[in-house]
Amino acid sequence: MDDVPQICPRCQSRLTLLQGGLRCCPKCGFEGDTPKGGPEESRRRSPTLFWILLVTPAFLALLSFLVGRTSDKTRGLGMAIGLIALPIGLASSLYCSIWLARRFGPSGSLNLLMVFFLLFVLAAVNFVIIGAGCAPNFTID
Repeated sequence: MDDVPQICPRCQSRLTLLQGGLRCCPKCGFEGDTPKGGPEESRRRSPTLFWILLVTPAFLALLSFLVGRTSDKTRGLGMAIGLIALPIGLASSLYCSIWLARRFGPSGSLNLLMVFFLLFVLAAVNFVIIGAGCAPNFTID
């Protein structure tokens, strides 16, 4: 190895020499020719989207309930928000179940089974939440 200190190509800080001659950046984790944990950076960002999509159906159900309860004129709008929330709840259930299975589930075919199980559970919970929020807007005359 040469004695000239090398500079990290990602963050421009000084690289340190590890055992075995490998150079590593203590600030950003750059190691050798590729960043150490490059895929981990996208995993760190995905919890934000996960949490947003997890609470979106509950938020839409609450919005449907509140809009429908303000007056009789807005009851139809409350029903429309509730009906729009159903496919959004299904899509968010699908994303959240895949995210959870990839993050915490086993690898292989058991991962797919976990996705289906989580999809069933999350979709059922979202359906109940949206149904409870939208139900007061339906009237039978």
